[in-house]
Amino acid sequence: MQPGHVVATPYGFGTLTNTRDNVHELRLPFGRLYAHRSSIEGYSPDHETLEDINAKKAMKLNEAYEALETMRRANFELKCQEIGISANHHECSTCVVEEAGKEIRFPRINKFVKDQKSKPIPCLACATPTCIKHSSESFRLENITVCNSCEKVFHLDFMLDCITLQHEQRLEKLNHLADMYDRTGLLLTYSCQYIDDIADALDTTKKVRNHINVG
Repeated sequence: MQPGHVVATPYGFGTLTNTRDNVHELRLPFGRLYAHRSSIEGYSPDHETLEDINAKKAMKLNEAYEALETMRRANFELKCQEIGISANHHECSTCVVEEAGKEIRFPRINKFVKDQKSKPIPCLACATPTCIKHSSESFRLENITVCNSCEKVFHLDFMLDCITLQHEQRLEKLNHLADMYDRTGLLLTYSCQYIDDIADALDTTKKVRNHINVG
């Protein structure tokens, strides 16, 4: 077998990267595997192919993310219903709630101003549509969109609030934290399958730049 060959192992499919002294080095989705060639070359799985496994994994991730998004939209619609406004999933959610009950004196001008605003971007942590005004400035410097509500999770005051607030308010914050955790877990699970490829590409780019600088 040559490097780059996809090999079946007891831990899933892996890509052969090197062979030395009858020991194969394979790259698995979750790390590296070093195994004697006899234990790998003689292994023959009776389950799905690599393509089937990847397809099922992608489908499960998609279904899980869609379930979280459906729940988020339903919770936002319920919140809007409680304050007597219509839910608008195409505008910044915080803006929609803040403008509830405000008298619009110049509806045409107000509509024109809204049309000129940039389209809201989903928060990376909770997927809530977020405008520049209600997004974290510190995260925005890294070209990352995180709403102000999710940014508070990274501050010490968030944990203090969870201790001192009333039960209902504390439960709301903890539910928000659990939703962030679920979404982040899905994003990391999706991204980890490309980490090795990205690392190899960055390493290649670095070597090319070093060669150019030396030359």
